[in-house]
Amino acid sequence: SNPILTCISIDKDSMTSSDDLRISQYKMKNSMNCSILIPAKSVMELIKFPVIDYYISDGWIFFSTKEDILFCSRLVSGEYYDCSEFFSFEGGIEIDLPKEVSKMIEISSIITEGEYDTDKLINLEIKDGKIKCKGESSIGWIENEIEINSKSTIKFLINPIFLIKILEYSSKMIYKDNRILFNFDNFKHLM
Repeated sequence: SNPILTCISIDKDSMTSSDDLRISQYKMKNSMNCSILIPAKSVMELIKFPVIDYYISDGWIFFSTKEDILFCSRLVSGEYYDCSEFFSFEGGIEIDLPKEVSKMIEISSIITEGEYDTDKLINLEIKDGKIKCKGESSIGWIENEIEINSKSTIKFLINPIFLIKILEYSSKMIYKDNRILFNFDNFKHLM
């Protein structure tokens, strides 16, 4: 219902996307020296090509490859949200999640309810050197627990599908004010 959130925002050397539940930011090695909104569907196709150059004209962007393939996409009019305030994590709790957490989340999410995948939630609790993962619904619950190298105490609800996906890239998270930040390379992902 919000066309801006169906786009990838490019602002010089920074790319940002959000679905109103998560925010991702990527710092590019080179700047595009523009501020544009490209539909995410176009970007999903564009990344299949080894782009070497681009050109912007009258609401369109054109990308070219060495093989003279020309990829064209409409641009979306509007201004993307300033998400910088959400990435402030000073004083946050840093935790390195064990590899086994992905399997725990997968098992616990089997029983979660939600009309859509984005509605599903599991409960994660870190306390007394253990991490507990619990999924529940009207028919019951699944709970499992393993040891973790952390003395922190935190508890939060999170979408299991989103969490499993980001754990493929990084297990190091920072928790603050019911938000979780994953940082790796030039990429930040906030849930």
